[in-house]
Amino acid sequence: MRKRGQGIVLEVNKKHILLLTPGGEYIKIPHPGGRIRPGEEISFSSPAPACPKLIAAAACIAVAALLLIAIIPGETPVNILPDKSYSTLGFLALDINPSLEISFDESLLVIALEPLNSDAALLIEGIEEGASLFEVVEMLLEHSITLGFLDPDHDRDLILITLVQIEGMPVSPQALADLIEEKLACHNIYGEVGIFEASAQNRTEAQAAGYSLNRFMLLEALKPEEREISTIADRPPVELLSELRDRLLFSEFRSILMPELPPQVPIETDENPVPPDPPVNLPVLPDPAEKRKIEAPAVPDLPVTVPNAPVNTPGPPSSTP
Repeated sequence: MRKRGQGIVLEVNKKHILLLTPGGEYIKIPHPGGRIRPGEEISFSSPAPACPKLIAAAACIAVAALLLIAIIPGETPVNILPDKSYSTLGFLALDINPSLEISFDESLLVIALEPLNSDAALLIEGIEEGASLFEVVEMLLEHSITLGFLDPDHDRDLILITLVQIEGMPVSPQALADLIEEKLACHNIYGEVGIFEASAQNRTEAQAAGYSLNRFMLLEALKPEEREISTIADRPPVELLSELRDRLLFSEFRSILMPELPPQVPIETDENPVPPDPPVNLPVLPDPAEKRKIEAPAVPDLPVTVPNAPVNTPGPPSSTP
């Protein structure tokens, strides 16, 4: 008996697709061809059983109803996500230079990472699904710094994020911006962070146009006559941001600036000697000892007289017999 209906895409590989129906059944069908992404809702018609052979029917019902935590002695608990986690989804589009899209459930647990270019495929290596959205964003930033996509030597790095939130626990653009700003500042990276909020319709239109969601949001700010310029859509996001900054409706925007360093003392080398300090002309101050000297007043030269001394007065000349 063939099963017909609709389901949310959970996993995709070259041969099969795993779906989750509104009734909580897991359906594995052959890949019908074309581009199918996790999180999309598609119609199906397949004779496949409701659950994989290795999963008992009772387990299927339990997984569809509850979030089970299997605790294995000596091992980390394994989270088995419930069906409701896949019924309400959100998306986070991240552009650094790598461009990727993260799908998350209503509890903000990441259920899929989709690279949109080769740099993103390298970036997401080693990052597993099931972690919280904020943990995954932090790991992606760390990987970007390690791989050189974000670097203190760059003139300016730009991080763009677009959030598509359908239902479930809301994601705070401010909290995301705080996380990114702290991470960049910690590594002395100068850059800018812009966060958009978009609708599911915006995401569909971006996919139809062949753009990442962040580039689509930038191009939405173009005037009709600017859209006719064939090369403008291919400009780097940094250039588009500089030209369209006043028109862009960011939910959150941050500029991370590095503090100015104090003037540095030059280091003297044989090739670059430090010039001597210029002479400083200081006033000559008198010696304090000179101030203590008392000069005697000058005495004029006067004749010296001796009291009661005989006075020799000339007399008449004596006659000699």
